[in-house]
Amino acid sequence: MRLWRVSPTRARRRERLKFHATLRFPKGFLWGTATSAYQVEGGNSASDWWAFTWRRQHGTPCGVMDDHYRRWRTDLGWQRKLHQNAHRLSLEWSRLEPRQGEFDLAAVRHYREELMALRAAGITPMVTLHHFSNPVWLAQQGGWVRGRSVHYFRRYVEFCVEHFG
Repeated sequence: MRLWRVSPTRARRRERLKFHATLRFPKGFLWGTATSAYQVEGGNSASDWWAFTWRRQHGTPCGVMDDHYRRWRTDLGWQRKLHQNAHRLSLEWSRLEPRQGEFDLAAVRHYREELMALRAAGITPMVTLHHFSNPVWLAQQGGWVRGRSVHYFRRYVEFCVEHFG
């Protein structure tokens, strides 16, 4: 059975385009995109999701993904072209603290530069500090079912507040 889609008349199409051209968001409305660091950055072998997908072969390890970690400036250009004024992004805990108690200052500089560029472009960043993936070292200690994980997460949050505001 074939289904045919009825296309709108030319007049209806013109009316719809006219409506979209005059559509305005209310003052203060945030219009943007959202990403998960693990899903877009790529190259993150310190994440438990990366380890899980390699070990279990239930998915594709992150590889380079969208390579956002290196191409974020290009992505920012697209956000500006789309007239966005907000972006929800996550900071990858396993990238910032790849080994227990050892924070990667190059990753801190990277995220600071990206956050400052968003602000300079008039895009409000909304930061998520945990978006499902964990550092491998935390997962190896039993992850969130161990009471100590709250201590480690608090330390990570305090580190982020100190370095990103």
